[in-house]
Amino acid sequence: MTAEIIITTALLLASAPVQQARVPLTMAPDLCPTVMTLAGSIGMPVTAATSVAAAPALAVGPRSRVALADAAGVRFAVAPGHAEKQGPAAGTRGGLLAVTISMPGRYRVGLSGPAWIDMVRGKAALRSVAHVHGDPCSPFRKLVDFDLVPGRYLIQLTGSTAPNLWVGVNRQQ
Repeated sequence: MTAEIIITTALLLASAPVQQARVPLTMAPDLCPTVMTLAGSIGMPVTAATSVAAAPALAVGPRSRVALADAAGVRFAVAPGHAEKQGPAAGTRGGLLAVTISMPGRYRVGLSGPAWIDMVRGKAALRSVAHVHGDPCSPFRKLVDFDLVPGRYLIQLTGSTAPNLWVGVNRQQ
């Protein structure tokens, strides 16, 4: 009799439909480190400049770890476009990066932490066209889109309390 129960139970279990469990990444934070390493290529680490002439080039595509400077010592190309117009808050960090755009289109600048982004061409800051937050496991917390034409641009970062940020620039499709 026991053997019949075991065989019947096994047959019932074998015939039951199998459902694949789907675990959202927001509910599985232990998966985030794996997703982060697969989220894109990593460029060379750079140090943000304190003057326009010294702004290091950031490549379009890979994200780079950027060391920020004390914002009080940065000579911005244009006045920062937020509350720091009166001067940087004590203890905040920032800096300047350069990016060269070869194809016209919408480009997204991503930051791993809170900071203000100004995209500068010549003597003018450009208006962003979109602003979103990164997914929970994304390497980016803040994503800002700009419509750009070929040429050289400065990325001004201000208002960060972190000494380093991951920064990436990507062309949107």
